[in-house]
Amino acid sequence: MNRETRDEALRRVLVAGVDAGPSPRSRRTFWVAVVGAFVLGAALTGSALAVAGSHLEVGTDLAQMATPPFINDDVRILSEPYFLTGTSAGSVDVGSPPPGADALAISLHCVEPGTYGVLVDGDERTRGTTSCFDGQIGGGGWYQGISGSASHRVDVTASTGSYALWVAWVDLPPVVQVSAAQQAALADGVVTREEYLAGFDRYAACLAEAGYVVGANRSDLILGYSVSDAAVRSGVEGRCYVAEFGQLDMRWQIAQEG
Repeated sequence: MNRETRDEALRRVLVAGVDAGPSPRSRRTFWVAVVGAFVLGAALTGSALAVAGSHLEVGTDLAQMATPPFINDDVRILSEPYFLTGTSAGSVDVGSPPPGADALAISLHCVEPGTYGVLVDGDERTRGTTSCFDGQIGGGGWYQGISGSASHRVDVTASTGSYALWVAWVDLPPVVQVSAAQQAALADGVVTREEYLAGFDRYAACLAEAGYVVGANRSDLILGYSVSDAAVRSGVEGRCYVAEFGQLDMRWQIAQEG
């Protein structure tokens, strides 16, 4: 399991590989790799967010490519998507941000095995890199924070094989604040079992207020639980997780594996 810390500026908790119906969240990861390797650089402004699961099957007509699943319902798409496919370096001019846009949603998918990179305006700080191997064709998506009114481009580098790129301007929901209860539990730097379970209960109650049910096995050292795809896609699950449980969950899991 990857154990990277969450940047306080993250706007969304992303869950990989969400299927219809209840989705398991046992031993939830904090950054989710979905191919052989996936690496993100820093954002131009704020943080780049990773990662969602594979969404484009080999042979899919890119013109028919649906909105990538990492884009939840509370994210407003403010432009027509830009598409790019190829086997070598390419570039997409995405223009200036439309009114209300604060990020680019970027989805990069390996159509064939290879190593592929994405940069905004050629800035290495924004680089996201995907490596796909035989039998592990996939991809991922993230948000790249943008400010100002300048025109931008998205560049793709490719070592071999072919890729598909999807880009659109979006308006992200407000940053979720950590609740006072979670802050209090984190204050001494130690997360107890009781604090961990209490944080989970607040997370479940937050979802219940929005009409979503969480199934859980509370006997597990690291809780096994499930939520519906609808809860995730709505954005409610991510907001509840960050507010009530996210940092407690992260610290508890790391402590158990230390």
